[in-house]
Amino acid sequence: MGEVKWMQEGPFGLMVHYLKTTMPSQGKPVTDWSQMVEAFPVEAFCEEVAYTGAKWLIFPFGQNNGYYCSPNPALERLLPSHCSERDLVREIAETLKGKGIRLIAYLPSEPDSAVEEIRNAFGWDLDPVDKSIFQERYREFVRAWAERFGELISGWWFDGCYDAYEYSFLRTQEWSNKRFDYGQWSSAAKAGNPDAVIAMNPGSGKMTYIFKEQEYIAGEVNDLSHLPERPLIDGAQWHALTWLDCFWGHTEKPGPIVPPRFGDEELLAYVSACHRVGGAVTLNVGIYQEGNMAEASLRQVRRIALAMKG
Repeated sequence: MGEVKWMQEGPFGLMVHYLKTTMPSQGKPVTDWSQMVEAFPVEAFCEEVAYTGAKWLIFPFGQNNGYYCSPNPALERLLPSHCSERDLVREIAETLKGKGIRLIAYLPSEPDSAVEEIRNAFGWDLDPVDKSIFQERYREFVRAWAERFGELISGWWFDGCYDAYEYSFLRTQEWSNKRFDYGQWSSAAKAGNPDAVIAMNPGSGKMTYIFKEQEYIAGEVNDLSHLPERPLIDGAQWHALTWLDCFWGHTEKPGPIVPPRFGDEELLAYVSACHRVGGAVTLNVGIYQEGNMAEASLRQVRRIALAMKG
């Protein structure tokens, strides 16, 4: 473990929340997940990522609604028909690799907030103490993708690794993230690429790790007030992830995504300050159901990348 050099080299990464709940730029949303995934314009999307100058992309396999944009046999055995037939994540990963851009896979770390059928499939409520049944099933779920993707996955960003008593909206108040079997979890996530880096998200604003063994911190923040003093926190790469336009996704209603909330000067100063110390930054950009990102945000992050080149 140590500095994640390719993150430090920057200039930054991008993240998008492309999910079943993502709204279109206009008109009625497509409600059929398979149709939505089939229509995704992989090449055009990856061209947009490359245009910004980003060197990695965090893209979701899925989230709490229980639908995933890549086939997974481990889930199919437990709960059929929740994975797309098209392997969208793999197509994106392969296309980005050809452009010199890495993929970090996004997944929740637990289904506490997921729909009931997903909770039941993974056995979340079967063992209220250490969740050993859930952990075993979910690790196989992660392992299935890790093995198939191999080096196409450069990292993982696991969401929702909370101490539940701190969050009243969670169902399972007795759950603690310290009960993860991190050794087994890491083994599953690295099954196809031992060099894949892992972050586990303890919650918004918590610029720290959960396990010292994880390679980088998740760094979810809602503003630009968090700055690194050094590149590492007890051996984990310092990393911040914040949103530029819509709040973690375009999910309210069809229509245009709101403009970037930071000015160029402010955003450039922040990303540059993090970069100078060896910190890494990922910027979440709004994406439409059609598969294209918010144009004003794309132009802004491209300007930031060009300015950082000098």
